[in-house]
Amino acid sequence: MTKQSRVQIAATSTNNNIVAGDIVEFAQTGRAISFGFAAEGAGLLIDILVDSVLIAQGLTPGIGAAATAMPIYPDNFPVTDEVMAAGQRLTIRVQNPTGGALWLNFTLNITELG
Repeated sequence: MTKQSRVQIAATSTNNNIVAGDIVEFAQTGRAISFGFAAEGAGLLIDILVDSVLIAQGLTPGIGAAATAMPIYPDNFPVTDEVMAAGQRLTIRVQNPTGGALWLNFTLNITELG
């Protein structure tokens, strides 16, 4: 399964989980996920957690040529094949310390393991 989406992160703010409420937030079965990120401008910082385990901290997304440019594999996929067990929660926290709102485009490539 592949999920693609985009989210705007307001200036000097944090979105504590860009997949909150989404079907991918909680794993129904074991899965491996590859994460791709592209932003319209520099400055965003991304943390990835599975339950309370920090998988990546302070990732900077690739900068897209356009605000709608999606991540390109493998260049914009800093974390690949991260395994989640059934019932675990995925959190992708995005911080924007800059003075302007920025769009983040992301792709999750999910392989069910069960």
